[in-house]
Amino acid sequence: MDNLNTSQSTIKCFLESDHAYQSISDTEKRFLFEYPIVAHPGNSILIQLTDFEIPWCWYSINSSNNTFTYSPYSITQGGPQHNLITIAEGNYSATELAETLTTLMQDIDVSYDKKTNKFTFLKTAGTLPWTMTNNGKFFDLVGLNDVLFVTVHGNEQSTISAVNGQIISDKLVNLLGDPNIYVQIGLNLSSIDSHGNDSHILAKIPINSNNPYDIIHYKNESGVKMMITDKHIELLTIRLTDHNNNPIGNNQLNGCDFSMTIAFFFIEDRFKHDLVNAPETSDQVYNRINKILSKEK
Repeated sequence: MDNLNTSQSTIKCFLESDHAYQSISDTEKRFLFEYPIVAHPGNSILIQLTDFEIPWCWYSINSSNNTFTYSPYSITQGGPQHNLITIAEGNYSATELAETLTTLMQDIDVSYDKKTNKFTFLKTAGTLPWTMTNNGKFFDLVGLNDVLFVTVHGNEQSTISAVNGQIISDKLVNLLGDPNIYVQIGLNLSSIDSHGNDSHILAKIPINSNNPYDIIHYKNESGVKMMITDKHIELLTIRLTDHNNNPIGNNQLNGCDFSMTIAFFFIEDRFKHDLVNAPETSDQVYNRINKILSKEK
């Protein structure tokens, strides 16, 4: 769609993460424009994420969710014996994860039920009580709820006690992680989260694949544009997060890069009210305003 202004052309920015001016982390990049994007006097800027590409290169099991504490009761110690369990980072099937946990926990047999999509942790030796303590997001990984909070080394952590020697997932297991990537941008735009707070989210990218290492492609088919209050853009910050505002893959893209195209459109300030408040679709508003502009020529 053409600009709503006859004197200022659309600007497209083709951004490559490995060409960023500053790399804050794998998932946060800053781009410095040698020629800033500036709205002419009397104009405002609309922004659009046109397309986006990234390899699914982060691990479902990473440093944010790969540790927990297994505490069997010890008669010789007269209490629980705390064992920190660490899973090697990577992508696992549910069966592979169950086998790995069985090896790491020694006297606990971990099995995965395909029918229920849940894990069962069963003590194989003795009848003494045992617990599991969440050290990060491990419980989310294996479908366990945070139920009883205890303080360990000054940190509040969730602990689950075995019932009849076993612990079973409370909810379905999800080893693929968040189904979306949220592209945040360091500009002032009309975007809010579920709580009504400013989110700086430019777009939500669906991960339409069940296969890690696929290339994730996104194209803005709807043509949605967002109004920003910035009128002079020289430095642009991009962040990739999950729905909890955490960096995707716990900030570990394993050496991979991402790319996107961002388009900047310009609209005369006198038409901003029409664009924001009109009952029509954005395309209908554009067509109506362009008709007005053509008559003024």
